Amino acid sequence: MKVKESYYHAECFTCSSCDKKLTIGEEFVVKEQDEEILCRTDCDNSNIEQPSSNKTDMYGRDDEDNWDGSTLASLDNQMSNTPPLSLRSPKSDESTRVRTVLNEKQLLTLKACYAANARPDAMMKEHLVEMTGLSPRVIRVWFQNKRCKDKKKQIAMKNMEEKAETVSFLLKNLLFS
Repeated sequence: MKVKESYYHAECFTCSSCDKKLTIGEEFVVKEQDEEILCRTDCDNSNIEQPSSNKTDMYGRDDEDNWDGSTLASLDNQMSNTPPLSLRSPKSDESTRVRTVLNEKQLLTLKACYAANARPDAMMKEHLVEMTGLSPRVIRVWFQNKRCKDKKKQIAMKNMEEKAETVSFLLKNLLFS
């Protein structure tokens, strides 16, 4: 957590008066003179002035009453514009995929099968799984990608042929005019 220019571990982010561990969504204030962090209860019990109406919340928005929000609030309004940890997308190992690199034998096997049939049936895919040692998903995705690449190449070739015909037609008209 970042408050002003100070960083805190989540487990170290506690009220300096009652040692209560503060969590995302809890309200707190920072005393300007000594940068003490106080929970709302201790701030209410002490003689600290509550946030004035011209303060903004942690996202830079105007906030008439910082105590009303369910997000972290700061008395001196110098918090980071970083969203709370609970709002960030989690970084899990499940979301990262390993890129499969095919060896030459696997690639030749897949290309040979593709040359025979661009849309192999389930039995052929199962046979490819056994022959290559790749997962069914990798086999399926390889065929999808290969069909897509071939389609793009076919469209590009068609466009080039049309442009060549157009240029040829224009040149003939210019030469014989």
